[in-house]
Amino acid sequence: MRVLTTARSDFLSRLAMLPGLGDEIARGLYFLRPLTGEQIREVIVRPAAAKGVTYESEALIDSLVAQTEHAPGGLPLLQFTLAELWDARDVAARTIRAAPLATLGGVGGALTRHTDRLLAGLRDDERDAVRRILLRLVTAQGTRTRRSEAELLTRGAERDAERTALEVLIRGRVVVGNNAQDGAYEIAHEALLTSWPTLQGWLHSGAASRAAQERVEQAAASWQRMDHATDLLWGRRQLAETRLLDRDRLAAHEIAFLGASATAIRRRRFLGATAAAMIVVGVLIAGLAIRARAQRALDAVVADQTLAARTAQDSARRVASERDVTRNHAFGLFDSYHWGEGEDAWRKVEELASQEEQLYRAASAHLESALLLDPTRAGVREWIADLTLDRFGRAQRDRRHELADELAARMTTYDDGRHSRELRADARVDLAVAPVGTRVWCERLDGSRELVGRAPLSTLLLPPGSLVLSFEVPGHVPARLPILLTHGELRRRPRECSTCRPAGSCSVARTAPSSGEGISRPRRCTRSGPRPTSSRATRSRLANGSSSWSRSHARSAASALRRSTRSPPSRSPSSAPGGGSSP
Repeated sequence: MRVLTTARSDFLSRLAMLPGLGDEIARGLYFLRPLTGEQIREVIVRPAAAKGVTYESEALIDSLVAQTEHAPGGLPLLQFTLAELWDARDVAARTIRAAPLATLGGVGGALTRHTDRLLAGLRDDERDAVRRILLRLVTAQGTRTRRSEAELLTRGAERDAERTALEVLIRGRVVVGNNAQDGAYEIAHEALLTSWPTLQGWLHSGAASRAAQERVEQAAASWQRMDHATDLLWGRRQLAETRLLDRDRLAAHEIAFLGASATAIRRRRFLGATAAAMIVVGVLIAGLAIRARAQRALDAVVADQTLAARTAQDSARRVASERDVTRNHAFGLFDSYHWGEGEDAWRKVEELASQEEQLYRAASAHLESALLLDPTRAGVREWIADLTLDRFGRAQRDRRHELADELAARMTTYDDGRHSRELRADARVDLAVAPVGTRVWCERLDGSRELVGRAPLSTLLLPPGSLVLSFEVPGHVPARLPILLTHGELRRRPRECSTCRPAGSCSVARTAPSSGEGISRPRRCTRSGPRPTSSRATRSRLANGSSSWSRSHARSAASALRRSTRSPPSRSPSSAPGGGSSP
């Protein structure tokens, strides 16, 4: 006895995996290739010729052949199209004409248009029944499957509409009964699964629920076959996928399977909660001990960081104090024209400045590490803000503008608002000016000039930057005082300041701020002889801003003072600032 079996090519790999059948398939395999154009022509022409029917033209036959070759699953579509053309033939002329083919929409559209016409003639409830029946006849993998009448028709109020829909599908040759006595049905044409847009939309919209229903069906069948084995019941995640399923459309054994799974989950959850409570108590005790130990370790690390920061900050302040003393000493040497000794002292100042910056950076790094380890540590953020403000003041005094901008930006990260007001505050200048009535003007680099008051003066609030204070009294030579101010309050010790003298001498007393900012020490300027040229350290001091006098202001003051020694008291007002005495 010989057995001839046919199978689709996309199912061949599944058949080869069946035990005992894979070797037989490998030996007896024969591929049935698609029909060629001439063979398709014979399929179209010969059955009609056997009945004495001809086609209207060769162009109609060529169109059928071409559409069949290019359509996916062309042979089933051609079969349906030829059946429709046969029903629409001209019986009297025994001819198949081209007009019915155009009405059908060609080989590719004949089946879909026919099925859409069937749906259009149904009521809404019957159309919904068609959708449910067709979806049950398609697997989760998108292939046809067989279902019995009991599986297709529910037991609820929708059963009558489903039976009517099934009869319409059978009469319309969309569904066929392959085994009438058992009542098994399947979709007639595979092309409906790929070329009918309506069914494609139903498949895509209900793909998740159909896949879940198929998994429930397979799991319930295995559970029933294995005599309700508890190890085959589903877990919580698997049951969660069935929440959207309609339980009225499930079989009795499927509902029983889901109920048994839910009961088993509740039992396991109760036992698990009891065991978890006991474990939690033990873990809580151990966790508290571990947390306390970890907190102690963290406190120790943070303490080490803060101690290192404190040490570095104290060292930086000591170096800063030493640098200030050495700096003032270097200025004194330059002012007394001891250039060589001043150069040596200034090199020491630069070395101390480098050490100070390294120590301040180390302190900041230690504090930021402590804050990163424990962001809730009280006082660390304020400490960083205070340290940054100290560094900002030192950077401004040294005219290191890039560093000052960097520190000001960092201040916004750590400051709570206390220091931002200081960064925006004007500078305060206290001057004691004589004689009474002396007018004090404030001149800026852009040439603007503003009267700030008359002697005696109260505390002046001046904007930060490079300014020139000009002192004028009628009948006297004006005196000009260049200053360079920074943000924040500058406290000064007021001294007597004789601003304007008759021709022959002029002295300007300047007060030094407590922070070392702004104004150099008092000195008398007389025309007693030529001044020595400044050395390299002096030029560096002026260019880097180590002295409060900028280079242009220093030249301006010296020029004004030299002119004052030569000018008579009756000099015209044109020598006042803005009238030719400024550089």
